[in-house]
Amino acid sequence: MSRSTDGDDFMMAVEQARPSRSIAAALYITLALVLLGAMYPLLRKASDDEAARAPEAHTFRIDISADSDTLTQAAQSGVPVFKARQGDTITLVATSTQPGSLHVHVYDRSVPLVQGSEVMLTFPATTAGAFPIHWHDPQNLMIHMAILEVQPR
Repeated sequence: MSRSTDGDDFMMAVEQARPSRSIAAALYITLALVLLGAMYPLLRKASDDEAARAPEAHTFRIDISADSDTLTQAAQSGVPVFKARQGDTITLVATSTQPGSLHVHVYDRSVPLVQGSEVMLTFPATTAGAFPIHWHDPQNLMIHMAILEVQPR
């Protein structure tokens, strides 16, 4: 019986091809790692720029121009969320047709409201979290007006 040399040649060719496939795979992996390494400084710089962003000043407006029943109904349907980051400066500008005060809880900042006038309350956002902003009327009724959301830096 004679063996086919074509079959032997084919098997030898397959065995010779294996090392070149593993070399090609190693080259692809090396190329991918080099590309990722080259991109790292660019990606890192973008995230560093965001973290190093200078504190900003934010001004938010609150209008208290209704009676307490209307304000209560409005607060129950949803209140605005004022967003800032730690280190930013917050200024609340409030106008009111009602006497009382505007109070930022946890920060424990408040300003008396003068009926028909605009008042401002400015403070640094030193603490991260979500903090309610309430209107307190002279009879100590408290109505939820907004939320101050301070993201950590």
